[in-house]
Amino acid sequence: MAGLDSIGSSVWGISTIGYGVIVEGVAAIRQRMDIAIRTTRGTDPLRPEFGSYVFRFVDAPVNVAVPNIKQQLIEALQMWVPEIQIVSINHSFAAFHNPVFEITYKIVDDNLIDKLIFDIRQGATITDAVNEIILQAFFPPNPNNYRYQVSLIKNGNQVFPLPNPAGYGTLPDLFAWIQANWFYLGRWYYLTDKIVCYMSSEGVTSATLAIQVLPVTRFEADFPPVYNSQTFDVLFSVNGASVEPAMPKTFSNPGEVLSYAQIYWSEFATWYVEYGQPNGDAIFSDEFSDEFAVASTGYKLVGVSNEEGFVPVLSIGIIE
Repeated sequence: MAGLDSIGSSVWGISTIGYGVIVEGVAAIRQRMDIAIRTTRGTDPLRPEFGSYVFRFVDAPVNVAVPNIKQQLIEALQMWVPEIQIVSINHSFAAFHNPVFEITYKIVDDNLIDKLIFDIRQGATITDAVNEIILQAFFPPNPNNYRYQVSLIKNGNQVFPLPNPAGYGTLPDLFAWIQANWFYLGRWYYLTDKIVCYMSSEGVTSATLAIQVLPVTRFEADFPPVYNSQTFDVLFSVNGASVEPAMPKTFSNPGEVLSYAQIYWSEFATWYVEYGQPNGDAIFSDEFSDEFAVASTGYKLVGVSNEEGFVPVLSIGIIE
């Protein structure tokens, strides 16, 4: 949930759940719908026409109440929530004389279709997925065509699997990764200016979703096959100067090379080993196991830096 110092959407409001809490985007629109439906016309002295006459029909016969309530829902939402376009309003019965209305609506200028459930007896609106958290990550400006990165923090911890530290070249590429890897967290939508996730609130105390641009410099070097007593000769320089300390020339396993780079060269870059699969996809890891065949080709030592003006040169040779 946002505060007054972290509003990221042009559609926002003060939340009804407590002082100082801000609702944005879809959550703000849902709250506006809720308030417009449940406020009886004439009860707001500064806006006497605000609201609806839904509750006039609470005790009316069903054949009178249902069509009139639907009319009141349409009139109130069209008048007071211009951000949405009503697609349909269907009804069912939770019990005798207890109609429940399912309002399907589309957010204007977006591809997101959502639903709101209005239970006339409870006098409240609930979503079709009760107790959902709505996470939104707005697309940041990117005039220099840097790569994009996404982060999702749930209960103070990063959600796994982690995205590629080198980021993604386009927003559709980033969203495709999200759908393939974070699908289990909820329903995801790619909109014109943001990515939205509907996540179940069960067990969630806090959650934040963000997209940023990375001034990323990604560099790599292939691990050549080594046999018998051969070792790797790893050379690394930044802006024309060799990096100190130099890597020992005694390593014969990519895991040893990776560990050394992560310990002694961490100030220059984030390091991991990447393996190219036959289908072209890359598996990246900040750890390396001896179970991988060292003599096989396809492994790379990869460095990622977010520093401006960073010019690295990395090479891996063989010492007989």
